[in-house]
Amino acid sequence: MCSIDKMLIKGIRSFSPDNDHAIVFPKPLTLIVGRNGAGKTTVIECLKMATTGELPPSARAGQAFIHDPKVADVTEVKAQIKLRFRDVRKQPCVVTRSFQLTQKSGGKLEKKDLDQVIQTLDEKTGERVSVSRKCADINATVPDMMGVSKAILENVVFVHQEDSNWPLGESANLKKKFDEIFSATKYTKALEHINKLKKDQAISIKEFKLKVETLRVQKDHAVRIKTQHEENSSKAAVLSQRMVELGRTIAEAQRVISTCDGDIVGLRSLAVEHGKLEARRETIISENARKYGNLSHVLEDGLEALQEIYETYNDRVVTQKHDLEAHDRQSTDLLNQLGALKERRERDVRLHGKSTAESEAQAKRLSDRAKNLAEIVGQHPEIGPLPPDLAAVAAANGAGATIDDPAAVAAAEEVRGRAHSRLKQLAAAAANLRAKNRREDDAAGAEVDIASRALAAAEESMRLRNEQRNAKRARADEVSADLSALSVSDASVAELKQRMAGAERDFEDRRCAGTSANVAAEIEAKAEEVIALERKLAKLRSEAAAAAAAGENALKMRLKREELFGKEDQCKTLLESRAGRLASVFGGAAAVPAAAQLKPALRTVIDTRVRAMDASRVDAGNASSAARNAASGLAAAMATAERLQGEVADAEARAAAEGDLLPEPPGTPALSQVPRSRFAAYASAVTESDAAVTESEHDLAVLNNLSLVYTSFHDKAAIDQCCPLCTRGFESIARTDEFKALIASRINTIPAQKEEMTVAVASAKHRRSRLQNMGPLAAHHASLVSKAVPEAADAIAAAETRVAETKTASATADEAADRAKADHVAAAALAEDADTITRLANEAADIRTAVESLERSFGASQMTQGGGAGGGALGTQGHQARTPSAIAGDIEDVEESKSAVEKEKEGLVRRRERAESELLSLERAAYSLREEHMRAAAKSDRRTQLKRELADIERDEKQADADATRQAAERAPKEAARNHLAAERKGARDRAVAAEAQADNCTRSLQRDLDALDAADRPITDYVLGGKAAALEQLKGSMSATDGRIAECNEQFGMISGRRKTKQDGISKAEIMKRELDDNISYLKGKQEEDRLTAEVDALVLQMHAAGADVGTLEANLRRQVITRDKLRNEYAESQGRVKTHQEAMEGYQTELTDPQYKGVGKKLSKQVVELKTYEMVNQDLDRYHSALDRALMAFHAAKMSDINKVVRALWQRTYRGQDIDYIQIRSDAEGTQGKSSYNYRVVMVVGDAELEMRGRCSAGQKVLACLIIRLALAETFCLNCGILALDEPTTNLDAPNAESLARSLLDIMHSRKDQENFQLIVITHDMGFAHLLGQREHADYYWRITKDDNSTRTSSAKTSTTDCVLGRQAGQDPELEGGEGKWQTGFRDGGR
Repeated sequence: MCSIDKMLIKGIRSFSPDNDHAIVFPKPLTLIVGRNGAGKTTVIECLKMATTGELPPSARAGQAFIHDPKVADVTEVKAQIKLRFRDVRKQPCVVTRSFQLTQKSGGKLEKKDLDQVIQTLDEKTGERVSVSRKCADINATVPDMMGVSKAILENVVFVHQEDSNWPLGESANLKKKFDEIFSATKYTKALEHINKLKKDQAISIKEFKLKVETLRVQKDHAVRIKTQHEENSSKAAVLSQRMVELGRTIAEAQRVISTCDGDIVGLRSLAVEHGKLEARRETIISENARKYGNLSHVLEDGLEALQEIYETYNDRVVTQKHDLEAHDRQSTDLLNQLGALKERRERDVRLHGKSTAESEAQAKRLSDRAKNLAEIVGQHPEIGPLPPDLAAVAAANGAGATIDDPAAVAAAEEVRGRAHSRLKQLAAAAANLRAKNRREDDAAGAEVDIASRALAAAEESMRLRNEQRNAKRARADEVSADLSALSVSDASVAELKQRMAGAERDFEDRRCAGTSANVAAEIEAKAEEVIALERKLAKLRSEAAAAAAAGENALKMRLKREELFGKEDQCKTLLESRAGRLASVFGGAAAVPAAAQLKPALRTVIDTRVRAMDASRVDAGNASSAARNAASGLAAAMATAERLQGEVADAEARAAAEGDLLPEPPGTPALSQVPRSRFAAYASAVTESDAAVTESEHDLAVLNNLSLVYTSFHDKAAIDQCCPLCTRGFESIARTDEFKALIASRINTIPAQKEEMTVAVASAKHRRSRLQNMGPLAAHHASLVSKAVPEAADAIAAAETRVAETKTASATADEAADRAKADHVAAAALAEDADTITRLANEAADIRTAVESLERSFGASQMTQGGGAGGGALGTQGHQARTPSAIAGDIEDVEESKSAVEKEKEGLVRRRERAESELLSLERAAYSLREEHMRAAAKSDRRTQLKRELADIERDEKQADADATRQAAERAPKEAARNHLAAERKGARDRAVAAEAQADNCTRSLQRDLDALDAADRPITDYVLGGKAAALEQLKGSMSATDGRIAECNEQFGMISGRRKTKQDGISKAEIMKRELDDNISYLKGKQEEDRLTAEVDALVLQMHAAGADVGTLEANLRRQVITRDKLRNEYAESQGRVKTHQEAMEGYQTELTDPQYKGVGKKLSKQVVELKTYEMVNQDLDRYHSALDRALMAFHAAKMSDINKVVRALWQRTYRGQDIDYIQIRSDAEGTQGKSSYNYRVVMVVGDAELEMRGRCSAGQKVLACLIIRLALAETFCLNCGILALDEPTTNLDAPNAESLARSLLDIMHSRKDQENFQLIVITHDMGFAHLLGQREHADYYWRITKDDNSTRTSSAKTSTTDCVLGRQAGQDPELEGGEGKWQTGFRDGGR
């Protein structure tokens, strides 16, 4: 059993790092007392650190936990905690934890964990064994050695004062701590892990089932593949031989087609080329005619001569254009220069106007300045007379004044100087007057101050006396009030003394009666009786366990029979539910085999149907291949027809792209008719275009001749003065002019008509050329529409008939395959059920064998038990073995007896508590009377003292009144003298202020005038300094020069414009001659191109006649050959497709056979079946484990919570002295979201039938007491192997009655645990009364006091419970703890014992 013996503290908190402080923990009680701040809590912190490795709250990562280097005046402090304890095997152990705290530069502290050592004794050799470990390892190892969890040590055994109220903390923190105490977290994680494993196992089982089924299918499939591979190989060989023969025939047909196609292409290319050349020639002929008609003069020179003349004229025109561009540049430069000169002149005009205005303003400013100076001289005669030059300027008023007259300027400066001199004189006079007045005022003020200080001193003396008198009066009032309140007499004090003595006698009599001791003896007797009943209960429970073991075999046999019946029922039910389907598969109910033989029989049926399904699938594939080949032939015929239709549509699109060349035929054709084509009007369009060209050329020739006729009419009328047609003379010159005007107007309209007609001729020729170019396209379109397209339609109809036939055959084969597949699916669907039925039948047979074995063994055991019972009967005088129900009845009787004894014990406890409560009431009454007597005596002494003080105050007040009367008589003449001096100083001040104001006004007036004059002089000075008068003269000269340059530029521009016009006329004439040369050269080039095209057309006509055949005959022969070739190709493609189908099937079969999934598929199937069964069994076991663990956790939690609440209730009723709370409980509510084994916790208080949550509703004292009781209950329940409990300041916020009750409860706990060797209670308190209540000699011979020395470091001393003699320190060694870095020293000797 675990217990702690001794602990050494060095360098922790305020414990000095230079000394070793050791403390011994006696049993069953260790008392540690000391003032606040002495270091008592450090002991708890060190115990917690030594056992769990946890730092106290607010330790700043351990830096505040170790002695500060600044306090020790060092840079490094080494600390150590060494704890000696006995583990659960009662073996001595020592755990040592060493630390180091270093002060770095900048005041930063760094904490390090040094050695962490556990020292034990070897059980065999008895030698010390030291093991250094990591902190995490020690933190887990020490709690295991002490026999409790780390959570119990942290939250129950060694709880810091700041964390002591955690049971009434936040709900989340409370749940976390209780889960840690119950170790619920790791069990919850175990349950979650089991659930996760179950899910993973379920997924794996599904995967294994799929794998098993897949492997079964693969095994069956591998057998079928081999047979099908051989059949496809033989069929592919026959088809390959047929394909060789078809290939030779197709090659011969392709050769003939290529020859015909080449001839057709050659003839078509010649026809197309002939059409293009003919159209090009016609276009050139019409273009030459147009050019010839546009010639104004036909030049007879040759082409080369005309080109040389053209180049000459072209060079001349280029030269003249360069000259013209030079003239244009000169004109532009002159215009730009002229614009700049005009802008400059305008700018000078604007500046001249502005300068003239400024000159006039300057003259006005000079006149105003002269007037201002005259006014200043008039106002201040002391300045002197006004100079004549300045007077003349003032009289001119700006008219005719000279701006830069030096005499006037000098006069103005002279007057300004005299004014400034006068201003300085006035300022000096004012300053002298002000200084004189200040000296006189200071002298008068000094006299007034002397009189005021004397008067103020008298007033201050009087004020101080009044304040003292008022303070004494207030004090007298307070004393009178205190006297009134202290209404006590000597008789009442004596009476209180007599009552106090009587109460103390009653308390001593009741204490000596010894009622509590008698009741305690009765309680001990009842406790021994309870223990005896518990032993009897243990024996009965052992007997019940033995009886239960005897019935276990019968239970097993019954369970096996139930399992057998269940298996047989499942097998029978499954057979009945599948009877119809099985009869369908096997061909009748009589043919269905037995359950044990169902699986292999069904497997035989499935294999047969698989072979039938594969055969039908091959037939369906062959039919589908034939259908695909027919569809390919149809697609080829449709592609040919689509291509031909595309060519027809392309021809129509090209015709439509020509716009209105071939108009769209009118009307919408009926659905049964052939669509109308633009090419139907091709022949008529060609005829119409030839007629239009002939007609337009005739009209153009007429217009050309008409122009010559009208010109001759005009000339003849001018010469002969008669009409050229009728030869009638004109009456007058006016009629002649009118006729000439009419003819001239007709001549003027002819060019426009000629141009319009030329355009019409060109348009007609262009239309004819376009129609000629479309000739080959029209012929090709006619061939397509009349022959190729109908033949393609016939081929499509034949192919569609063949496709329909093959589709019918394919559908029939597919139906047969579907029927075979349906039969296979129906049989395969029963495979899993057959497997289950066979498995259930086999399992039922196995269970039946097991049941028979159990029955045989159970019969033998019954015979053995019967013989044993007979022998027992002889030994026990005829008594047989009892049944479990009889034993359970005895257990219930003993438990009822135990409950009755416990109730009697509780009644005795309550009786003792009432006696103790009465004794406590008497003690409180005596204490109250003692306190009341002391207060009454103190009041009597205070009353006498206050009376003496009141008499002194009245005497001092009379003396103060006499002094005040005397000082008031002396004050009046001093105040009158002070007032007279103050009045005289005020009159002198008023006179001085009036004189100073008059001098200041005169000075300010002259200063204002001079400031205004200076402000007016600034623009005058700026005008002169800016040289604006000279700038005005410069502007006048610049304007004259600019006017001269503008006139010169205008003259030069006129000359250049004349030369430019001459050049333009020359260029126009040269351009006319150049255009005539260009027209003649273009005409001659067109004639050359016309001759060349005519020769090429003649050569193509000869080449076409030499071919000897037409395109139509060749195309008919080509179509016949193409049809023959396409039939052969279709047959070849069909054979090739079938061969490819067989080869692909063979390759697929071969690939599947070589695939890894088919290698060793039988072994794989067996292995997967074994793994599937294993995983299913594991999943069932996991389900059982989860349920068992969950039930065990709930049972454990319920039992522990019941024990805890039982202890909590008893301790609360025994300790709490209030009547507002009956008892408290800890409620654990199951969480609905996390399962049954997860709980939320809360502390409730029960008042009558009401149950309220205690957090937030209790006082601070109730909170402390409830938390202490809960910790005591947790220690009672969980600390079976570790009976240690440390309480830090347990009386915090407790009143005296509850503190005393707590002490009695702790004494009861120690008394009940007196036989427990490892029970240790450690109490730390500063309440000496509480310590005396606990420190009875039967529990503790001495207690530890912790104090601080002069250096603020803590020391410890041991004291007895009855005396206060401080023990000295004595160094020594403990041989069991020697070793490590240093040696333990016992801090103090317990010599007081």
